[in-house]
Amino acid sequence: MKTIAERIFGNLKGSPETAVEYRGRAYSGDEIFGRVKARAEDLKAAGVGKDDVLVIIVSENLTAAEILLASWVVGASGYFVDFRTAPDRVLEWKDRLGASLIVGTRQLSGVEMRVQPVHPEPAQGDLVIDSDPDSNSIWFSTSGTTGLPKFAPRTQTRLAEIVANMEADQSIPHGTAVLSPTSVGYSSSGFLWVRFLAMQRKIVALDIIHRLEELDAALKQPEVVACSLPPSMIRRLAALPGDTPRYPNLIRLTSVGGPALPEDKVAASQRLTMKYRMTYSAAGLGLISEIDGPDVLERPSSCGKAPADVTITIRDGDRAVATGEIGEICVTRADRDEVRTGDIGLMDEDGYLYIKGRIQGYLSRNGVNFSGQDVANAALRLPVVEEAVVVAGPGPDGGDAVHLFVQATGLTQADLIRHLRSALPAAEQPDHVWIRRALPWTVSDKVDLGALKAEVMAMQPEVTDA
Repeated sequence: MKTIAERIFGNLKGSPETAVEYRGRAYSGDEIFGRVKARAEDLKAAGVGKDDVLVIIVSENLTAAEILLASWVVGASGYFVDFRTAPDRVLEWKDRLGASLIVGTRQLSGVEMRVQPVHPEPAQGDLVIDSDPDSNSIWFSTSGTTGLPKFAPRTQTRLAEIVANMEADQSIPHGTAVLSPTSVGYSSSGFLWVRFLAMQRKIVALDIIHRLEELDAALKQPEVVACSLPPSMIRRLAALPGDTPRYPNLIRLTSVGGPALPEDKVAASQRLTMKYRMTYSAAGLGLISEIDGPDVLERPSSCGKAPADVTITIRDGDRAVATGEIGEICVTRADRDEVRTGDIGLMDEDGYLYIKGRIQGYLSRNGVNFSGQDVANAALRLPVVEEAVVVAGPGPDGGDAVHLFVQATGLTQADLIRHLRSALPAAEQPDHVWIRRALPWTVSDKVDLGALKAEVMAMQPEVTDA
């Protein structure tokens, strides 16, 4: 089997076909090949070589993908970091990865880095790839919303195998395109670029920061047949007025980055496309389960079944619990030992998985244990609520004080509290509610729980009772 580098460069070299469309401009495979060669020559001049790791600052997805490919030419690997990431966090990740260089097309304040041009003059000639089939190609990571990101590298050969398996199972027709609307600093988006460059499918790229109307228009393009989005963005699209299905051209609309509300799944299937699917995955593990088609309407609370090569066990400590009992979701793949996900859930008698929350998202107060996600979901059922999360702070008697943060406009605290009192048991009512026009977000399109936790701890004496 070819390595992932051999496959992608073989597709790009000499190809007049459009590989990427960005800001209304078409980039042929051969043009991108020349741009990558120019970037590789610059990396070599900077001393980058075999087995080095690069931190790649993502300000545009196309340039970041080119830098990753250029790193393969000189035998290195790359880890994507969005340009909105705080400089001190970038330096921290550089140290944790043992990276030799930070590189990008936009200078970060206070960060020593190699800055390449956005549009390099394409270099002529062939490429001599110095990477070993067993060398690392790319580093994926968890989102870091609940702690430090966990890194998971993929070798040239292993990444090629993963792409080949997905190509066999999830075919995207030739002559169609996939939409890339999110930063490749988000692992699933970075993998999308690698995957579809390897499959020789056109990528239509949006700016990393774009308006909902731009996303909606891009999804309506007849050639766009696949896209992956976070649940919050799919919820906003499903709320748009207009004919249904809104995107009849799509053969795959995937929700990634966390569980979606049951009603949001149903709305996506009914209003956007019946080809909607929700996946449950984790960095280092890949796909754990998925649900699509009629199953979404029949079991909207589930995140589906595991693929054939995945075994899911629900455990309470080391004990495997019975069907229908809640415990930690543990995953075993054919080629690796069991891994604990840190998520809480259950399996039904038909093998469908239901996620109930994160272990650290379970709260304890007055002797009652309950899920913070259930509290957030109750708030999300108000149409004006765009996003909701729960953060635990120190409470009396060593228990948790429950802080509910809501992103909404036109919602009063009194109306929210009234709704929660009708939607939740008394034992699960939040101690404090906060309504914001905008919550802090990470570059992977998740609410930044770390920032909210720090806010709760800093403002503890000043909170307002619900």
